Amino acid sequence: MRLFATLLVVVLGVVVAASCGNNKKKQEEVEAHLEAARRSFLDHDRAIGELDKAIELDDACIEAYEQRAEIYEADYRQTGRAQEASKAIGDYDTLMKLEPKSPKAAERLRKRAWLKAELGEHDGAIADLNASRKRDSGDWRTYEQLAKASIATDNLENAIKAYSLAVKCDPSNASLYKARARVYFDLGDKRKAIPDLVKVTELQPDLRAYAELAWIYRELGDPHKALDYYDKAKKLDPDFESNVTPW
Repeated sequence: MRLFATLLVVVLGVVVAASCGNNKKKQEEVEAHLEAARRSFLDHDRAIGELDKAIELDDACIEAYEQRAEIYEADYRQTGRAQEASKAIGDYDTLMKLEPKSPKAAERLRKRAWLKAELGEHDGAIADLNASRKRDSGDWRTYEQLAKASIATDNLENAIKAYSLAVKCDPSNASLYKARARVYFDLGDKRKAIPDLVKVTELQPDLRAYAELAWIYRELGDPHKALDYYDKAKKLDPDFESNVTPW
């Protein structure tokens, strides 16, 4: 019995050692493909081929999915091909399944939301952005994307709320005030657009903001303020025409 037990321990030890050896070899192969992909970052097709091989060896390889998603997204931005965006979304889906509580989850959700919005999947984008803000409520980019997705679904009130949250996260971002002013204008509330446009000009001289303020005050029957903003616009651009309409 002791002899049998000894033999069993020896056999198990050999099996475990072989398994560890195989795992180590596989991991080395995975790392080799990842390194080859890093070196081939300018050759997207080759890099993707290396990443595919890494995933074949280890279908839970986070870095491979991350790199491949970024390449697909870059290819989409360059070519506009919907299939590239869909592939990137697929990799972000996998990453969220593998690491739902990762510190990178909020960013991955935001990136996936942008891709979905690009493909016209605005409801899916909004769902991802709401999930992203639960993980990280301090990123103005999430709220800006949420505002744009809300505009795309004709929910202007929600767009205002989203831009307001974005402004709280980044109160010195002039583009956010300008975008919210545009939504107020589209809602037919010119007066509410005024403080945002004034804030834009306080942050930086802005020809378009001066022009929009001049137009709004002219429409509201205040020619003196309209002329004041017209003069400010003229100082920035001597060729500025007073008949320019906002947006």
